[in-house]
Amino acid sequence: MHHRTSLEIGQSIKKARKMLKLRQCDVAFASGTGTRFIVDLEKGKETCQLGKVLHICHMLGISINLQLPNFKNMEKIHGK
Repeated sequence: MHHRTSLEIGQSIKKARKMLKLRQCDVAFASGTGTRFIVDLEKGKETCQLGKVLHICHMLGISINLQLPNFKNMEKIHGK
């Protein structure tokens, strides 16, 4: 699944949390954050700290894969 917005990421985190039958306060406690942070994250707040988001994703079993662009195509675009 490709996520293009913070809202889509937040929705996936919420879905995973609910599938695990965890409350927001459970995730907050286990991750060392506050419930407000979890609420904001699930609502797609764009300024949530990346390190905390990655930690929570890991805790919930969510893997994150970054795919680099095809650099050969990038060279064509930039005229090299």
